[in-house]
Amino acid sequence: MIRFLNGGRSFLLLLIITLAGGVFFGGCVNHEPDSDSLFNQNRPPVANAGPDQTVPSGARVQLEGTGSDPDGNEIRYEWRMVQTPEGSSAQLDTPASPTVGFVADTDGVYRIALQVVEEVDQNIPEGAPIENTGATSEPDEVMVIAGDPGAFENAGNKLILDGSHFALSTTVLDIGDPLQIGANTQLNEMTAEGWFFAGALPAGGTEALLMRKSDFFEIVLTSNADLLLRITMLDRTTRVEQTVTLGPAPFSIGQWHHIAAVIAGRSQHRAYLAVDGTTVAAADLTGLLLNNNSNRLTIGGGADKAFLVGMADEIRITQDVRYPEGGFDPPVERLIQDSPFVPGARFAVHGLWHFDEFAGAELFTDFSLRRNDLFLVGEVGFQPFGRLDFPRRFHTITPLADGSLLIAGGIDDGARTVSETEQIRDDDQLDNLAPLNIVKVTNENTGQTGDGSKTLFEFSTTLAPIVSDTGSDPSPDETGDDRRVVITAGNLTATDNGLGGWTGDAESGTIDYETGAISLTFATPPANQTPLVANYFYNRGTGVFYHTATRLDDGQVLIAGGADKDEDLIDRALLFDPAIDNSVVETTEMEDPRRFHTAQLLSDGRVLLVGGETDLSDGTIETLRRTEFYNPATLAFTPGPLLVQRRKLHRTILFRECNQNAQDDRFLVVGGYDETNRPIKTAEIYSGGANGGFFLTGSMSVERVRQALVCLPDGKILVTGGIDASGRVLDSAEIYDPVTGLFTLLQAGMNSARAEHTATPLPDGKILIAAGFDQSGQGLASAEIYDPDQNLFTPLSDSLGLARFGHVALPWTESALGKEGVLLIGGGDASGLPTALIEIFFP
Repeated sequence: MIRFLNGGRSFLLLLIITLAGGVFFGGCVNHEPDSDSLFNQNRPPVANAGPDQTVPSGARVQLEGTGSDPDGNEIRYEWRMVQTPEGSSAQLDTPASPTVGFVADTDGVYRIALQVVEEVDQNIPEGAPIENTGATSEPDEVMVIAGDPGAFENAGNKLILDGSHFALSTTVLDIGDPLQIGANTQLNEMTAEGWFFAGALPAGGTEALLMRKSDFFEIVLTSNADLLLRITMLDRTTRVEQTVTLGPAPFSIGQWHHIAAVIAGRSQHRAYLAVDGTTVAAADLTGLLLNNNSNRLTIGGGADKAFLVGMADEIRITQDVRYPEGGFDPPVERLIQDSPFVPGARFAVHGLWHFDEFAGAELFTDFSLRRNDLFLVGEVGFQPFGRLDFPRRFHTITPLADGSLLIAGGIDDGARTVSETEQIRDDDQLDNLAPLNIVKVTNENTGQTGDGSKTLFEFSTTLAPIVSDTGSDPSPDETGDDRRVVITAGNLTATDNGLGGWTGDAESGTIDYETGAISLTFATPPANQTPLVANYFYNRGTGVFYHTATRLDDGQVLIAGGADKDEDLIDRALLFDPAIDNSVVETTEMEDPRRFHTAQLLSDGRVLLVGGETDLSDGTIETLRRTEFYNPATLAFTPGPLLVQRRKLHRTILFRECNQNAQDDRFLVVGGYDETNRPIKTAEIYSGGANGGFFLTGSMSVERVRQALVCLPDGKILVTGGIDASGRVLDSAEIYDPVTGLFTLLQAGMNSARAEHTATPLPDGKILIAAGFDQSGQGLASAEIYDPDQNLFTPLSDSLGLARFGHVALPWTESALGKEGVLLIGGGDASGLPTALIEIFFP
């Protein structure tokens, strides 16, 4: 094994050498050998420092370099120590001998190089047809890992895979959609490769994951030390999914191995599994297509696999077959950091990871050239997790029924409203969903009805319709595009063709996409009194912020209130199904356009919007006592009970989140601003029930706005921080008891004053208090833990990777991470600029 050091980063390289020569004879008179073949061709020495080793802490290590010369000539040994862990004083004892030893006095990585020098062979006669010289070998390095391969100092910039650490870096491989590939199109190509070191086998009967792209390919190590490559394919004719398995191939524990999965389609239609530069298994893929998808690449662990215990380095994904079947040639030099190219690759490098980011780095970067979605995950504390497509502040995060999270609205770093929605799926992949500006209009009454004889109709849609793609293909079914104007009249249907004309049951006609003016002649007259209704999409031309987002019982999400790009309040809510494209529809008008309000889902399926502020007709701003119900059965809003006190930017929390009683519709309303924009300390409760209303409960010890609320394990509610009536950012905290209706000020407050922070429950019942801003208005990177049993706040030594406030923090338990954590999503950074970065906290 030869390893080079480039730019302070170590890597491993397997040198494949084809040995030529040997004793050979040619034909000659009387069968006597040719004089040139009487002498063996002298081959240069090849240093062999022996296999990599893992040893216990403080062990004495013995290395042996005998057998380095293939011809058995006399050689001289030159050992040297290339790298030791920080703090180590290890020295080689006999660096000029065939064997050498040292004491691994510090846990970490030791790299020792061996070069051998061949002496001149004095027995070669003068005039022999070979050179009468010695030769020096290339250096060979051996790696010795002392102690457990965990997160020790100076670990050679490797990704540590110890059962808790593993990588979640994503890339979208543009291999191509197999369903769009014609019958004569050749299979595309892909290479996935990397260096792996396993310190232990998975438990009996299980598999440890080296690399995987879900439903595409995976490389696993079995408990029998066998390596397997599985590729998920589609039959070209039937489109039926099947799995092609390559292997098993041997994999040695305690050694570094270069592993590559190759799909060679353009010329061979074959797949290869290669270990250390040699093809160990191949399979014919004729008649099959790649089952391409956008799932993230996982390294070292997964939801249904054991964790690989060891290390990984230099993982690459390329849309190119880099190596031939006969033998691999791993790169001789490490690529420059952030290099977007791999020498010799005909197509783009879609992933290149060196794993040299430290946990909590101020800037989260990896080497994915497509999307920086998911990153290196560490053992405890705050770790980089991903990057939204859009920076967001004043956004909402809604847990969906499948365990994923919906991110909606907000403003970006250019103070523009964001119309796009995103989803963090339960496999940790980030996807785009339906934009909130493209709204579906269904069954709009055109004011026209059939009379049994008339075929020509002229009218206009209420809003200017949009067509997502115009072209010569008039069939939405063939293009898969449902953003067409569809006019129905009983059993007659006319569909615009994207070019200003009509198809379907229409004989002729026109449509103006700018005005919505329609002239339509049906081939058959609609029946008498049959209404003509229009179904189409229109562009609201804006996103939303300062809104609420509530998941309804049927899985749809209600986006209520908020402001648009011009900061005008929005008077209609949006309703859409995250599972269906082009599903966003508008509700009827709200009772009050509002922002800075809250929303709570009740047990009967309705949503109650509470407080906030609204614009009056004379342009003044009113802080609201009014509430309103949204009924998903009617898509309509109706007035709700009045609050006791006007309030906005308050906080609410459902009692059932604390007591787990699904029928408990009561919720607590705490603090906020009053009609004079002064923070208030009062609190009130919505009583629930058929005649539910609001009544005052105990008051807090101090006025609070922009505070945080969270349930405690005993059913009580913790209130932390915020801003008081004098403008002070608070470090105090208090607990509300639903039984007594009283707030109790904690004698020991938080360690830092915070507002616009988050409070999130952890699996052990403790509370994570994260970020926020301080008295100077600067975002905080600090966090602390509240322990209900000790009634104390303890600062965390681990800081966030990015100071932030106004973010959203939610438990993340349904992921592929294999452990529970808390996601911190979006918000403003230290200076208030919206960020796209996501972090995860592991307790």
